Order: sequence, then structure tokens, then C-alpha cells
Amino acid sequence: MKFSTAIIAQVVLLTLTLSITLLRCFVRLRLEARALTLSDYLVWAGYVFTLAFVICQGIALNAARTHPLVDATYTDSVVYLKAVYASCFFFDFGLFLPKASITAFYWWLIPNVFRNMRLLLWVTTTYLVLAAVGAVFVDIFICYPVEYNWSLDYEKQGQSIWNSWTDFWINWTLNFSADVLLFLIPFFIMKSLQLRQRQKFGLIGVFSLGLITMAISFGRFMIYSVSNYDLGDNDGAVLCTAEMCTSLIVASLPGLKVLITRTVANHHSRSTSGYNKSSENPSQPTSRIAKMSARLARPRTTSVDDSEFELVTVNPTDKQNNGKLVTSARSMDFEGDQIVVKQDFTVELGGNGKNYNNTTSLPFV
Repeated sequence: MKFSTAIIAQVVLLTLTLSITLLRCFVRLRLEARALTLSDYLVWAGYVFTLAFVICQGIALNAARTHPLVDATYTDSVVYLKAVYASCFFFDFGLFLPKASITAFYWWLIPNVFRNMRLLLWVTTTYLVLAAVGAVFVDIFICYPVEYNWSLDYEKQGQSIWNSWTDFWINWTLNFSADVLLFLIPFFIMKSLQLRQRQKFGLIGVFSLGLITMAISFGRFMIYSVSNYDLGDNDGAVLCTAEMCTSLIVASLPGLKVLITRTVANHHSRSTSGYNKSSENPSQPTSRIAKMSARLARPRTTSVDDSEFELVTVNPTDKQNNGKLVTSARSMDFEGDQIVVKQDFTVELGGNGKNYNNTTSLPFV
């Protein structure tokens, strides 16, 4: 791949990623009328790291034009070596930021009552932190002293990070294993969701987007392996940029679901009505408080809307006793940016009443 082609490809990927990220913020701030969350900020941090990686790679590729590599392992350009060294940190750590964004979303989604899933989230979060720190430590200590990474001595340069296959496969293993762990979490969540079949398929589709990132990451690993870790700089830069950008896009796409649901709803409204109903219905509340008040004023049906999913908890030991529902009471309240539905009910087991409490957190759209 030519230098100009590689630069154009990276710019296109950056532009596409920036567009999706901005659209995510537009949905959050304007359509949902909510403040940005930790998940949103982590996506932006990931984009900054991706941009920094592309800049470092551009400097390195430009330096390689005037200082061509000797037998693919040696260069006499200190600028090239320092730019490559810096880009390794932006890449290896930056890949974990979209994963952190997805993890933050899971923390928001899963209520405290789901202790097993919360424990799984603690394990996942701990692993992500350790893996990210481990990736940075490998980049620092795989070649020590650090100045060997930009030394013009042939033997010292041979120990540099950009010549290290060990650094490559360790960091790839940490990154790919984290992707697999995040991909498996939704399957545990699905067991606690009350969804219709269409909702389940939609949710599986959203969570399966992680397969795209995993496929690109695995493809990059195989390409480097087949080439005996001797891939051209231009090709390698594009592959790495594609993986970083894809990770950010995949992390942002679930936040754009409201665009799809509103588009479908508007299309359905236009296709089933031959006239404008605006004169029949009063204008909808525009302020956030008014929207939430109007939503609470509506009667709650037994089904869950397609744009929501409901987390419920059932005690498996009591479920086997054929208990009889005696009383039930439901209340709704605000907690932060969520509408929380609380339901207290009593189940009669062998003449003895036992109280249960179910809390459902509904994301307000």
C-alpha cells in the first residue's frame, strides 16, 4: 500500500468514527435531553487516543519515505523510532477505552439487586484495568533501557518494541480476551430480561456487534502471523486504525437505537393515517421534567415497550413451591436519570405469607 493511500484510508476511518461519535452525543443531549455519561466520555477519550495514534503513524510513515528501512528491521531515523514508540502506547491502551465504555454501560444497566451479575461486572472491570495496565507495562519493559527503542545501534534497535513479536502477541492476547469477556456478559443478562421475541432478537443483534471488532482483531493477528511479523508499515497502520475505529463505532451504535425506533414510529404513523392529527392531540411536553411527569401519568401496561427492557429477579427456591400471589402494589419514582418501578407483593407458601420486592429501572427516552 502506498503512503498516500494509507493516509487517505486513515482519514476516512477517523471521519466516519467522528461522525458516529458526534451523532451519539446529539442523541444523548438533544433527543434524550440527558447529560453525557461516563460511557460517552470514555468513547471520546478513545477517539483522542485513536487520533494521537494516527498522527504518530503519519509522522513515522513520512520519516520512512526519506529514511527507508534496512532489511525491514533497522532504520537510521530517530524521528521514526520515537513516533513508532509513542504510537504503541496510544494503540495498546486506546483499545481498552471502548471496552471501558461498554462496561460503564453495563454498570448503568444492571441494578444492584442482581448480585451475581454485579459480581461478574466487578470481575470484568478488574480484568480490564489489569489488562490495560499490563499492556502499558509490557510496552515499557519489553525493551529496557527504554532508550534502546530509538537507538541507532543495530543490536540495540533489534530489541526495540517495534521489532518485538513477544510484545505483539501479549498485547493482542490481553485485548482479544477482554473482547471475548465483554461479548459473553449479555448472555448472562438475557436470562434476567423479560422480553418479547422481537425484543430479544434486537438485543442480540446489538450485543453481537462486538463480533465485528473481534473479527477485525483476529484478522489483524492472522495477517501479522502469516507475514512472519514483517508486514509493511503502511498496511499495518491502516489495520490498526481500522481496529481502533471499529471498536469506537461498535461502542457508540447501541446509543443510536432511539434514532431507529423513532424513524420506524414516524413511518408507521404516516402510513396508517391520511391526515394530520396535530389538531386533535395537544402538543407534547418538551421539558425533561414535563416529559417524565407525562410518562408517569400514563397507565403502565403489563408489557414492556420495545425501546425498554425490564430486569426482574426471582428466587429460584420459592419458585418451586407453587406459591400463590396474595397482594400486589406498584409505585413509580425518580432516581437520577431513570424511572424506577417498585413492586411489592406477597406470596402465600403453605399458609405462610412471604413478602417480595421487585425493582425495575427503566431508561428514560
